[in-house]
Amino acid sequence: MARKIEEIIDIMLAEKTAQPSLSGLISPSATAIWKLWIFNVALAILSVEKRFDLFVQQVILIIQTLKPGTPRWYVKKAKEFQYGHDLVPEQDYYDNTGISESDVAASKIIAYAAFVEEPFVRMKVAKLTGSNLAPLSLNERLAFVAYVRRFKYAGVDLNVNTITSTAADKIKAQV
Repeated sequence: MARKIEEIIDIMLAEKTAQPSLSGLISPSATAIWKLWIFNVALAILSVEKRFDLFVQQVILIIQTLKPGTPRWYVKKAKEFQYGHDLVPEQDYYDNTGISESDVAASKIIAYAAFVEEPFVRMKVAKLTGSNLAPLSLNERLAFVAYVRRFKYAGVDLNVNTITSTAADKIKAQV
């Protein structure tokens, strides 16, 4: 976790005091060149520490998302489904070489997914029609089930009965 700039400056000032060769740097001026250097270096150190913190957060999120078999991983894989495209043989990913980004984006029809571990494993998926949630058509759902069966873990019973795509629930809130 990134330290406060004051902590970094205090450490640098303590090190300056411990170095006999720097004992001549005693100017009380707030704009003394050695004080400006300490502040600038401390600011650079703080920037690096904050970047490392951000990097660590991103790595943790990637690990949580990419860790196979977890609910987040199943959701991520569901959203990667490309209707009308085939997976690379014996793999769990698509080869989009030569396909435009807009075509790839248009083929990714799953907008929302949930992986639920109740008494049994269940996956819920939906697409967007305009700005509204909509269930997958029968052909889309069957293609999605075939896709999931290519990468699911052994023993996880994901099939036509446990992968659902129904009309969105209607909920009304009163304020």
